[in-house]
Amino acid sequence: MFQLLTDFVKSAEMHMKLGTVVQDSIARVKPGIIIDAETRELPDEFVYHEFDEPELKPLVKMIQSLTDAKSITAHAFCRDVCNVIINKVTNEVRREATALLKSEFSTSMKRVILTVYALELPALRCTFEKAYASEVGLDEDRKSKKKETSRLLIQVATTLSAGIRRALQTHLDEVYSTESICAMVNKLKIKMKTKNEQQWRTRIANELLSSLDATQLADSIRQACKGHLNEVHNAFTVSLEQLCVLNSELTKPHEQLKVKMRDVFVPMVADLKVRGYALQYEIKYGKLKVGSKLGEGSRCRINECKAAGNWPCLPSKLAVKVVASEDKLGRKNESWNETMVTLHCIRSIKFHENLLSVYGWVIPRPGKLYIAVEKVKTDLQSLMEGASLELTSRIRMASNVASGLAALHKQGIIHGDLKPQNILVKFDESSGWSALINTCKPKAIFAPTALGEPFHIAPYLYEDSKRQRVFGDVYAFGMLLWFLCDGNCRRPDVYDKYTTRETMKIAVAEKAIRPKRPEECDSALWGLMKQCWMEEKRLTLDDILERLGI
Repeated sequence: MFQLLTDFVKSAEMHMKLGTVVQDSIARVKPGIIIDAETRELPDEFVYHEFDEPELKPLVKMIQSLTDAKSITAHAFCRDVCNVIINKVTNEVRREATALLKSEFSTSMKRVILTVYALELPALRCTFEKAYASEVGLDEDRKSKKKETSRLLIQVATTLSAGIRRALQTHLDEVYSTESICAMVNKLKIKMKTKNEQQWRTRIANELLSSLDATQLADSIRQACKGHLNEVHNAFTVSLEQLCVLNSELTKPHEQLKVKMRDVFVPMVADLKVRGYALQYEIKYGKLKVGSKLGEGSRCRINECKAAGNWPCLPSKLAVKVVASEDKLGRKNESWNETMVTLHCIRSIKFHENLLSVYGWVIPRPGKLYIAVEKVKTDLQSLMEGASLELTSRIRMASNVASGLAALHKQGIIHGDLKPQNILVKFDESSGWSALINTCKPKAIFAPTALGEPFHIAPYLYEDSKRQRVFGDVYAFGMLLWFLCDGNCRRPDVYDKYTTRETMKIAVAEKAIRPKRPEECDSALWGLMKQCWMEEKRLTLDDILERLGI
């Protein structure tokens, strides 16, 4: 706003318009000043010795030589007319100049003010108002932003108006100083031989008015505006710096508390609730008996379900995920807390055909957790390694993932680790391959995969891997879509030389390197991928579903 106003005030266009405003204003008040001069009542007597100031003695002598002291007191008359001129010209020029400023920059100022208010930051708005509209008193019960903006706009113009008034008065006081009046009276003494009071009055008023220079007055107004704007901008800058320091100090403990809640208190509470739910599931459905091993990862093991009591599915349709709080060497399993938080979140998830069903869990003994999940034999990465699928099948699975992810987001849940290994797939004779999102998997976004260093990680996660944002899932979906369209079960070749977390951070977060367009990818899908990787686009899963035609 400061730059906007100062550029306008300094412009040649503004100088020309101000000069015209000043000339028109003087022309409008001139007839009234002449009438005032001709009709002004003055004392019948004037005692010269009352003015003992040395600078007034030459003027007193001139008065005595020009006219009769009983009929008119030249000094009093000149000074009175000067005061009339100062008041009338100041008021008229200030009013017209303020109107000019308001009309010229009102549209741009409204845009700036609305931007400040749109930030919904009361402290910043208060700082802005205090600097640019120092006396503004906005009602707490505001009817509308339009009314609020209009009021602030008027107040900004009013503060400029006060500066213009001071500048005009200062300039006119210099024009009509005692020395200048002496010089003018001396000039009139040479020019005028008449002692006719009426003529003398009119001539004095005209001479005083002719002393005004519209260009100089316009320059005074411009300088006053620039000075005022510099003053309020400096005040705003200082206040803003103080606000930033205060905000920084206030947010430090808040951020520390948030981190502590996320990393310590939330897992503790989740652990207690998961244990309570485990007891409810065991009372309701009975125990789970584990059969042969189906697969094993670094953090958990997947087993057949040997017996399932009264659980919702037959044992043949269940798999049991086994998680231990410690590994075989007695070291704490880092995924234990993550698993507790995940179970607490997914317990409220409504059934969706593209989300892995989790039926419940039990704790057979301390430090051991059995989770009953829908049995799915393979994941997307394993399928792509061993089979060549048509593009239509791959795009259908991408649509399945988008649909499941949208369901999670609508329930306020961020998946946080969307990659091929976490997408499970199953085959149906009638519909072919379909995909499900594995919702029962601790987040391990930086864990190396069979393909190498993961490439689905959004740039901001390299700074804070536990921060949950919709953009993280959207970005990862864009990478999954690339993986499916490429069809070769590999990392993008642009990341071939980036083989560690640190180098991937450089590539993704600092250099903003993104994969190249897959050969089988059409323009629409390629455009969708690129937008998924652009944070400023702020795509939602509903946008993605619409683009995929779902």
